[in-house]
Amino acid sequence: MFVIQVLGLQYLRKSLIIKDSTIHVIVKGPLGPNGCKGYLRVPEDLQAIADIDVSHVAWEAAEISSQQNLNKPFTIGNNKMYGRAKNCQLQPKESYDITVIVTENNENSLIDPIMLKITVLNDEISPRPRHEAWLIPVILILIMAAVLLYLYRR
Repeated sequence: MFVIQVLGLQYLRKSLIIKDSTIHVIVKGPLGPNGCKGYLRVPEDLQAIADIDVSHVAWEAAEISSQQNLNKPFTIGNNKMYGRAKNCQLQPKESYDITVIVTENNENSLIDPIMLKITVLNDEISPRPRHEAWLIPVILILIMAAVLLYLYRR
């Protein structure tokens, strides 16, 4: 999972976002062997903006209205629903392009969409087995044996 404060959503909401707008979080990258059931394909009008063509695997991870509370960080890949979009889980050790697009819902809008694009490597740290854990009891037993041997000889 990758946690981002999407464009400082709080700042966007207060200064740049018009009342009636939508924030789209688009992820481009591999879905993994099991895929993601129920993911939302990127709408055609956003594909050109996000530089997505037919050969790319991409999905809309979130569709958030500007009216919603945007004070919390947004976690990419947490498998939750945001609007109609499912935020599919990311695969470890894979690279993803994340695009955040703010569009105005007014059809007569003359304002271009606001966009941010970043590339991330999902490098989850997996807990490695502790091979040295057995060493501590062995050392303690050896020390206790040495102390007992010393006391026995006295």
